[in-house]
Amino acid sequence: MYRTTSTQVLGVLAGIPPLYLSAKAKFQKFQVWVFRSSELCRVLDIGELDHFVNLSSVPIEFRIIGIKPQIENSLFEVYTDGSRIGDDCGFSVCILKNEHPFKIFKFKLSKNNTVFQAELAAINFAVRWAQENGFKINTYTDSQSSIEVLWSTRPRSAFVIEAKKNFYLAGNSVGLTWVKAHVGDPGNELADHHAKLATTDGENMNVQTPLYGVKFKITKNLMKDWQYNWENYDSDSGRGPGLSCPA
Repeated sequence: MYRTTSTQVLGVLAGIPPLYLSAKAKFQKFQVWVFRSSELCRVLDIGELDHFVNLSSVPIEFRIIGIKPQIENSLFEVYTDGSRIGDDCGFSVCILKNEHPFKIFKFKLSKNNTVFQAELAAINFAVRWAQENGFKINTYTDSQSSIEVLWSTRPRSAFVIEAKKNFYLAGNSVGLTWVKAHVGDPGNELADHHAKLATTDGENMNVQTPLYGVKFKITKNLMKDWQYNWENYDSDSGRGPGLSCPA
């Protein structure tokens, strides 16, 4: 039976896109991420891109940073959180003084941004707020991945390195602690609530699109092209759209 089944049908049954579409997707990823193709950026609507940084060009103090869980004599407790609801993404920074809300910031990100980016952007905002105002703060997040990436020496993302740099520049004025989500911590619950609100009514903030966003967009386009190819497949000739008969 399989000897008489077309490659097009077998590909659909196996869930394997045609080779020429897979090759096109690989080429687009390379063009966007390596050559920063502005033409493809417009077609894919992915906005400003994050990029890899050559670690040899990053000062060692920005790559290996010490983060204290708690600092003494802090003026504020700051709870941060990120959220994504459908295509909407945002984060909140809730600043408490003596366990009472002092100031709450809400920011809405692009549909291309991830929850991880929102979580790290929230921490980065808190660090810069403390640094710019000369405050000592203890920061709390339920994003273990954000703390791990700040500790790691391997990330090459410009977005991550910028956050690490700001932590270093803040010196000993910022503590960062992981808290378990949804266990009744009032500060964490407050940050979670406002992070969800931020996805729709937060102040707009630009955060660079991650590589994941590029891959997702291109893969989504590949699936659309594959669907179009299948719907226009000529079962009699075994050809899809745009494919010519061999001579």
